[in-house]
Amino acid sequence: GEGTFYCSQAADYDPSTKETPFRLRWVPSCWGGDTNVAGASAGEVIAEMDLLLTGGRLNGINRGLIEAAYEDAASNGGTNPGVEALRYAQQLFSMTPEFHITNHLIDSVTLPETRNVTVPGLNLTN
Repeated sequence: GEGTFYCSQAADYDPSTKETPFRLRWVPSCWGGDTNVAGASAGEVIAEMDLLLTGGRLNGINRGLIEAAYEDAASNGGTNPGVEALRYAQQLFSMTPEFHITNHLIDSVTLPETRNVTVPGLNLTN
């Protein structure tokens, strides 16, 4: 059935089925409800996901690819195309380097400066 999966339901899960009992719990606030009743654009949805999943670090090329995939999935019809598009976008986000890297990226040309740290009787260079 539809709805949110609760841990107490885990005992009823049948692993021989292809569908997991988990249901999508998060929807973008720009949707205005459980479906995209506000008519939010792919750019708005992906921008919100970018902030939540990568801290706003999503590369422009990756953003464009995910937005295009979201729009394509949302236009393919089905029982709930917006939710399907959202799931597809989440899957694509999970494959981006920005999703797996938690630090600030630096370019390979900029090298950190060498610092000399003086400790009594010891000289360390970082």
